[in-house]
Amino acid sequence: MTPMPERALDGLTIIEHNRTGAAAYAAKLMADLGAEVIKLEPPTGDPDRYLGPFPGGEPHAEKSGTFLYLNCNKQSVTLDITSDSGRQVLESLLRDADAVIHDVPPAEAERLGLGSRQLRAGKERLVTTTISPFGESGPHREWKAYDLTTLSAGGWTWLNGWPGHPEMPPLRPFGRQSAYQAGVNAAVATMGALFARLRTGRGQHVEISAQECITAILEMTFAFWPYMNMPTARWGQRPIHPIDFFQCKDGGWIFVLCVEEHQWQRLVELMDTPEWTQWDVAANR
Repeated sequence: MTPMPERALDGLTIIEHNRTGAAAYAAKLMADLGAEVIKLEPPTGDPDRYLGPFPGGEPHAEKSGTFLYLNCNKQSVTLDITSDSGRQVLESLLRDADAVIHDVPPAEAERLGLGSRQLRAGKERLVTTTISPFGESGPHREWKAYDLTTLSAGGWTWLNGWPGHPEMPPLRPFGRQSAYQAGVNAAVATMGALFARLRTGRGQHVEISAQECITAILEMTFAFWPYMNMPTARWGQRPIHPIDFFQCKDGGWIFVLCVEEHQWQRLVELMDTPEWTQWDVAANR
């Protein structure tokens, strides 16, 4: 009997090439689950090596907190994939790999030989996952974008912030949220493709759009108008269902979370059915 793996992705080999942090985060999540991740770094080093924080505030390529967080549990190799020798090494790594994850822009990826068809040539079991600002197949595939661009295009910067301040300009959330949201989706989608391979015996190409990942996390925001005739606006911490801490008359605090209809009805009963709970906007939310 074959022993069960200690971790979910034991036995899988992932090749990662990172530019924006998205590919590095996707591969990190898979490494944490047991996959062997081989990170390809150019001779100049991964861009994340030059992001802080650094001990004592002194920049050092080996001491970046961002880089160390994103690349624990990985192996790495310095590789110039534009050279003949570097390409040969890459091909040898691909022969034993289960998946490749990278976030190189589509046109540049094809010039470097990192397009999905180029990578999968003669390797029908290989899964390729590419992350780009607007995807590879849409009308904006060639558009250049940074974290702020995709956050704005996805709608987050317009909704971010406290309510009651419509005069405020769009507000960027903290950190590289576009990269990390794309990385989460890339990791999950890659695992889905690997799971499908168990049934079909064939790999496939996974295409991730950072803009779409940002839009997806806005949950029910875009359903407000068609279902409730409410324009999209800044809501602070409030989603469509009641969830927050509330201070009581006696000075104490309670936490309310109503996700399902029966929970909402029970809350209405506890409040002695105030008039506003019968308004259409609340009763038919």
